[in-house]
Amino acid sequence: MKSQTKAIGFALLSVLCWSTVAPAFKLALNEISVVQVLTIAAGVAALVLGIILLIQGKFALLRQISKRDFLWSILFAAINPVIYYLVLFSAYDRLPAQIAQPLNYTWPVMLSLLAIPFLKQKLSIKAFLALLISFGGVLVISLQNLDGTGLESDTTGIILAILSSVAWAIYWLLQVKSKLDKSVQLFLNFSISFVMLILIFILSGQTIPTGIEAWLPSIWIGVFEMGITFFFWMSALQFAYRTDLVSNLAFLSPFVSLFFINLVLHEPISEATIIGLALIVGGILLQRRISKQLA
Repeated sequence: MKSQTKAIGFALLSVLCWSTVAPAFKLALNEISVVQVLTIAAGVAALVLGIILLIQGKFALLRQISKRDFLWSILFAAINPVIYYLVLFSAYDRLPAQIAQPLNYTWPVMLSLLAIPFLKQKLSIKAFLALLISFGGVLVISLQNLDGTGLESDTTGIILAILSSVAWAIYWLLQVKSKLDKSVQLFLNFSISFVMLILIFILSGQTIPTGIEAWLPSIWIGVFEMGITFFFWMSALQFAYRTDLVSNLAFLSPFVSLFFINLVLHEPISEATIIGLALIVGGILLQRRISKQLA
């Protein structure tokens, strides 16, 4: 049964959850390594998504998975979460959260660009100009002066943050090939990736973290970045009369996230970060509007 009120409620709950994870990334990475954080988070996410499958009555669908779908799922898991989050967490390890988070949010821009060779889509002049606005925001954020703020940035971190958005875009383009239920696909992704990460964990000589300061933010990431928020967002889309209106609410997340970054991490949010983020999101929304008019 459709209900725009419920749709907006679930969407805003998703935005709130996603907005809290950037500080959690930094808190976890301040205590333990990228591989340690991701292994814990992926394991927690697999558990949460498994519980959601049970609640939805979809666990039996796992028995119907073909060999082809399983092999695709191995590829999907390697890209997301393994490669995507290893790159993203490495970016957060090097950058202030207020820089890493907006740069990672350029994935819709990368998706539009990669859709040209992957899906043979054409890019109109207006859409191209909209993408340039977003890239202008990337430049504003990347080239900002952090002197006197106590924050440090580096070129490698900026490149990693942008590459994470490329990895995410590639993952979603490949998802077009998957016919599996989305809940089942996500559970497979994180279950398979957890096995991959355990191997990486052992081969790289990692140790099991001790201390609540490492475990709490890592568990938070698994629950609210990778796990239950997916259920909230899917519920929002299912209840919505117009999914485009609900989808646009997701773009509130990076702005709300700046509030939590300042509150939890005490990072002074610069004007350049706000202006750059506004340009990135504004360009993305403009490009989506142009694409809708041409459809």
